[in-house]
Amino acid sequence: MQSRVRYFAFIILAVWLSCSSSKDVTKFKRDHVVLSLEKGGCTGYCSVYNVRVYKNRYAVYEGLVNVEKFGLFSRRLPQDEFLALTQAFDKAGFLGFQDSFDIESADMPVIRMMYRKKDQSRTVTGSTDRPSYVLDLQQLLEKVGKSDNWLEVRKYEPRYTYKQRETTMVQGEKIIENQLIIEPAEGVDVRKWITKYASMGASVQQQLSANLNYWLINLDTSRLSAYDFMKMLKADPEIRHVEFNRKVSPREH
Repeated sequence: MQSRVRYFAFIILAVWLSCSSSKDVTKFKRDHVVLSLEKGGCTGYCSVYNVRVYKNRYAVYEGLVNVEKFGLFSRRLPQDEFLALTQAFDKAGFLGFQDSFDIESADMPVIRMMYRKKDQSRTVTGSTDRPSYVLDLQQLLEKVGKSDNWLEVRKYEPRYTYKQRETTMVQGEKIIENQLIIEPAEGVDVRKWITKYASMGASVQQQLSANLNYWLINLDTSRLSAYDFMKMLKADPEIRHVEFNRKVSPREH
């Protein structure tokens, strides 16, 4: 008899857990959002998506343009992950941040982050050029969006603002989207020059040849796409030439 009671109790628990993990997130209230990240579009190849974390610990990801997963997805965050996020925003003093940072150009993406705690909330708006203490919090929410174990709620048609994610340049060559090759102007110290783009996630990897003034630059494409960064460098008077690094694959015969 006891074994039968335990069996039915197990079945009820399993059904309850199943229902609780598949809530209709489309009916969640907007004012129940605790954390959110909204990344807008730009004139180049920018990812457009939203990440929202609700007070019931559900995270909702919506991939819209130039993303790896298109559609509406949900998952419930473990208690420790949820607390780590809110504590990071508390520790950084997000509720005391300024409301907005300058957006360099209408061509750049508009990025918004929001944090709500009890009866207080703050929305911070800017683009790619913001202080590191803001970018660090953005990366935490981006990490939520890039995590695994999402449940698809609604599928969207893929949308790209560039014809292909990995553009074939010539037969056997493909762009490496997080790397650029630059030729600086004469007299430019590349390692000092790169510091003005450090907040955008750019760094020097190496000089390609001791005899040639060509350098390989690494990019954090979660902050700014290579296409948009290339556009900026083409307008930089300290840079003579910029191009994508390319991956050469064996050609078919």
